[in-house]
Amino acid sequence: EEMQKISQPETEIKGHIRLAMADSLCTAIVQNLFQNLRKNHPGITMKIIPAGTDEMFRLLNQNEVDFVYTLDNHIYHRDYIIVKESKQKIHFITNPANPLLQRTLLTLADLSDQPFILTEKGMSYRRILDERLASLSLEIQPVLEVGNTELICRMLEDNISSLSFLPDYATRQFIQEGRL
Repeated sequence: EEMQKISQPETEIKGHIRLAMADSLCTAIVQNLFQNLRKNHPGITMKIIPAGTDEMFRLLNQNEVDFVYTLDNHIYHRDYIIVKESKQKIHFITNPANPLLQRTLLTLADLSDQPFILTEKGMSYRRILDERLASLSLEIQPVLEVGNTELICRMLEDNISSLSFLPDYATRQFIQEGRL
């Protein structure tokens, strides 16, 4: 009887998934991911561990997480399996009433002295922006740094002069509705 039980396939997948990702990805990604997971595999539980890219891979290497979800440059490592990789568009975003939108040409130098609300320093697309600015001997001193991209979008709605630098998935709804 025990042999028969062991040899029978389980009808339900059960287990616990530990996922490392930046705070700035959580709002936009986790809700859909979690809903799909619960719908298709109700026996699976999930734990989200917020971390920077270096910390994510340290956690992965020490078997403290099962998956890493990051917006970063391609990672080359023979021990990692990349399940999915795609390019994400990133753009500057502001309130529709921002006077900068009246100008026909803006350079990074023009933007560097503006009040920015940005995600965590050193995190994926924020790091790409900082590296590009540094290559031009420019720097942005944000007026606020916060990991929640939805909060950044809501703050830009209420603040005409501030800007941010965010991926499309985080701003799509705000732009479609004309709020940003």
